[in-house]
Amino acid sequence: MNRSLNLIARAKINLSLAVTGKRDDGYHTISSIMQQISLRDTLRIRITDGEGVSLQSNVPYLPTDSRNLCVKAALLYLEYGKLQKKINIHVNKRIPVAAGLAGGSTDAAAVLLGLESVFHVFGCDLPALALRLGADVPFCLTGGVCLCEGIGEILTPLESNTSGCPVVIAKNVKGLSTPYIYQLYDGLETPPSMGDTEKIKTALSSGNIRNLADSMFNHLEAVSLKEKPEIAALKARLLALGATGAMMSGSGPSVFGLFQKEEDAKKAAAHLRKQGMAAYFATFM
Repeated sequence: MNRSLNLIARAKINLSLAVTGKRDDGYHTISSIMQQISLRDTLRIRITDGEGVSLQSNVPYLPTDSRNLCVKAALLYLEYGKLQKKINIHVNKRIPVAAGLAGGSTDAAAVLLGLESVFHVFGCDLPALALRLGADVPFCLTGGVCLCEGIGEILTPLESNTSGCPVVIAKNVKGLSTPYIYQLYDGLETPPSMGDTEKIKTALSSGNIRNLADSMFNHLEAVSLKEKPEIAALKARLLALGATGAMMSGSGPSVFGLFQKEEDAKKAAAHLRKQGMAAYFATFM
């Protein structure tokens, strides 16, 4: 056997993120509207006879062993399907690492989808496999825009007329540990009040970017912005550059800004890059 696959793995942003509880196993439950965006990694998978999973990447510090979610995904799929194949994965990263954009999760989802397209394992429950890899992986399998509940595995696709909405994603500090941010959140004396998810749904269905920007919320900003004040400064910078609204994605530290015009978004991203920041232009899928 000698098969090659070329795959695309797209990032996500959180248009809302409410922490709704904590399970006995330590996982936090959430209610979050996740939006897939055009910022993407590309993967090349080669499947041959033999055994073992290997990985290379253009990012030198990215783990290439079983700590990498792509490797975990391939090993999990092979085990589930009782398959013995040699798999080599090359990941060309463009999505920032440890940035609240599900970069590792979306790569893992792409591996699962790619391998299933080849082997079609009988009775394969990809969402269940995805959840074993991480809370964001089930959404990355589905894409689009969804209300994600539970620990992220309960997905409700939402009606949206915002496809193509310009967005700038920027990062000016090193990655934040998601478990650490949730630990800090657990220590809050007064958790943030619940935002209005219905307003966001209405804004999405009507295609009203202004109302969407005004309705966004992220409970984890309550701790991430204190831990890294630079995140708040970056939000303010995006607004000054013309963003209709700006917010941290996930547990951070990436910040995204929604724009009305593509030209303005591209200018803002270019301006931030000139200042030495990692900044990317993208659009809603």
